[in-house]
Amino acid sequence: MRKRNPNNGDINAKLNWLKVKLYYNNEKVTSCIDKYLIRFYLEEKGLARICPKLYGVYEAAADIVWDTLPQQFALKCNHACGTNIIVKNKDELDGKAATEQIDRWMKMDYWKTGEVQ
Repeated sequence: MRKRNPNNGDINAKLNWLKVKLYYNNEKVTSCIDKYLIRFYLEEKGLARICPKLYGVYEAAADIVWDTLPQQFALKCNHACGTNIIVKNKDELDGKAATEQIDRWMKMDYWKTGEVQ
């Protein structure tokens, strides 16, 4: 059986090869895909200006003080995909419902079903 050359084929084959051979458990890749840790890497590289404004980092939904957030903002869980709350008008936000949704998301073990970095 011939060894597959990662430079042949489509972009998906190349990306999958990189995930398995170079990116798996790579400390730099892990910090660069982490929505919070990437900020420190970009700051180190002099690129902090490209990061969105950070209003807070919370361990639990109960820690969020909704009144301190601006009129428009986004909430993103750091441990999963598709766990976003986009708020275009805070006056229309149901904080109780948002807190309950975040609590459900925080119980997810995304790494068990999510994709490799």
